[in-house]
Amino acid sequence: MNQGLISVIVPIYQVAEYLDRCVASIVNQTYPHLEIILVDDGSPDACGAMCDAWAQKDPRIKVIHKPNGGLSDARNAGLDLATGEFIAFVDGDDFVHPQYLAILWQNLQATDSDLSLCSYCSVNDQQPYHPDLTNNYAVYDGTDAITDLLLVKKYCNTIVAWTKLYRRHIFANGLRFAVGRLHEDEFIAHQVYAACQRVVLCFAQLYHYYQRPASITQQKKFTARNLDAFYALEARYQYFATTKWRQVALNLVVGGSAYVYCLARQKHADPQYLKLLKSKFREYYRLQQHKKWSHYLFRFSPTLYYWLTKLKNCHRPQP
Repeated sequence: MNQGLISVIVPIYQVAEYLDRCVASIVNQTYPHLEIILVDDGSPDACGAMCDAWAQKDPRIKVIHKPNGGLSDARNAGLDLATGEFIAFVDGDDFVHPQYLAILWQNLQATDSDLSLCSYCSVNDQQPYHPDLTNNYAVYDGTDAITDLLLVKKYCNTIVAWTKLYRRHIFANGLRFAVGRLHEDEFIAHQVYAACQRVVLCFAQLYHYYQRPASITQQKKFTARNLDAFYALEARYQYFATTKWRQVALNLVVGGSAYVYCLARQKHADPQYLKLLKSKFREYYRLQQHKKWSHYLFRFSPTLYYWLTKLKNCHRPQP
């Protein structure tokens, strides 16, 4: 079977300490037909020079140097340059198993899917990691993928840009990541799945997600940008508002407003953000046909809901 070209897009910003590990893991993939696009997003450290050095070592590597525009802008720049039949994303501080792309591609071809997913394992500097590499997979048609992977059984690896191999047509009509947003993957996930006739999900942990203290997802203070976790769900509901998935998407946006409210309370957010989230909850709560008991509780008392949720999480067994 002829192997098509895979464009691997790597957004890079202040990850000099981890960049060589990341790029080496891509260069050393068992799947050889790669176009590796390193996007230096105006990084003030040594990343730009490191990218150029890698390009000198491997002719498959292309480098983009651009002013800082954020993670989404860097990915979009890579998409605009990519020529591959398939697209993959790897963040600059993460790394992947040597068979990451080979297995994703094999599963995609074997099932005639548009999107191939794998699982991931979180890694850090304190604990060793032992990924499960068992390549069992499940196949979903487009409708079931939206229901099971996006709306009902929402898992991190089904939403994020990484852990996936995309057929090029998904991005061919101008679909791009939302610039300037946190949770940028969530803002387009519904459009990605809507463009798929079939999706394959394997359970091998082929992507290694590195958790570093300085990551943008580890911020301690709640700011206006953290509201994007809610706004992404709101955008998803609006996308599905005239479809059979309306109520399921509505449940997500109602529950999401309550979840982000609790996150804001925990991080001592400005009262204006709490007020906004309560207002959004009420706006969508009124539209629900079948209300969950937890939503009843939040409607009655957001403060009580917060403390009960916090108590429940305190007693949850640690993995």
